[in-house]
Amino acid sequence: MNIQPKHSQPLILSGRDVTAVLGPTNTGKTHLAIERMVAHETGVIGLPLRLLAREVYARVCEKVGAHKVALITGEEKIVPAGAKYSVCTVEAMPRETDAAFVAIDEVQLAGDLERGHIFTDRILHLRGRQETLLLGAATVRERVCPLRRKLDRFGQVKPAGPGRFDLISVQVNGKGIDVTNDIAYVQEPFAPSQYFNMSDSDKLSSPSFQKLDGGFTVKGNARNIAPGSVEPKDIQYKTKVLGSTPPPIGDHFFTADRLEGMRKRSGAALFGVRRLGAEAYIDPTAKRRFTLDDELFVIANLNDLTTRTDLTATPVSKIDAFLKLRDHRAANPSSPNLAVVPKFEVGAR
Repeated sequence: MNIQPKHSQPLILSGRDVTAVLGPTNTGKTHLAIERMVAHETGVIGLPLRLLAREVYARVCEKVGAHKVALITGEEKIVPAGAKYSVCTVEAMPRETDAAFVAIDEVQLAGDLERGHIFTDRILHLRGRQETLLLGAATVRERVCPLRRKLDRFGQVKPAGPGRFDLISVQVNGKGIDVTNDIAYVQEPFAPSQYFNMSDSDKLSSPSFQKLDGGFTVKGNARNIAPGSVEPKDIQYKTKVLGSTPPPIGDHFFTADRLEGMRKRSGAALFGVRRLGAEAYIDPTAKRRFTLDDELFVIANLNDLTTRTDLTATPVSKIDAFLKLRDHRAANPSSPNLAVVPKFEVGAR
């Protein structure tokens, strides 16, 4: 696996020869990493999913031969003698390597609460001798303050100036991006009471943290980053029963629809195909029996609990309704008794 022996001296790393390749899904980042890796004499690539590692392993084997490629995941290990290239899940990547090339895919998962520490460790401690690629989404996040909202305060201090932060312009490789049509905002958790004036009752009745705009991602389209082509392909597999002599079992196929259903159904799909116990027989494309939606709020007249559709045409989160009511009261000091109430309390009124 190209693991170098441990040395008594501390490992010294730098940003030299490290390239970040960022872009939307299906724009060829992994393909670029494969091409760059096989151009070097040795290499290691880390992927976020076992199934993706399997796919990349097959593609590298087609290019250089299976005898030169190792596959190491949490569930299987294929390590030919003298393997030059290693395809791993990020968790299975070595802490140290003397490989000429290193790539880590989906580096934005460094911010994940469960797996982020693994990605962060590999990003900080793994370098290729000649080249290192960090692949990820073209997403910018910050948790200093909410975007596109007028701030009443910043902690205990009142902001000087307009107190609002908006996205004005974005450039990719020197090319301007249309911030109206080609940008999608991403949300981060913020504590509303640290940014907006709220009464004690509002603070007590509201969640401590609520999601507000805290960043953006660049969409993939022909105007900025053109996505690659999509070619559906079924996965063929065989079922084997260990420790017994069952009747022959034929080949089976994982269709693209079934895999897509597994991806959408549950976060458990991130850890591989479910195949143990009763879960192996659950149709992942079936609809769930029930779901729990986020609680939604509207602005209503306290006299008769009728919804003010001019202020909240559709139900929104509590903090969004609170901010709409704040702005309305600032512009209309003599407005009637209005309040933010849960949607279920007003019903169809």
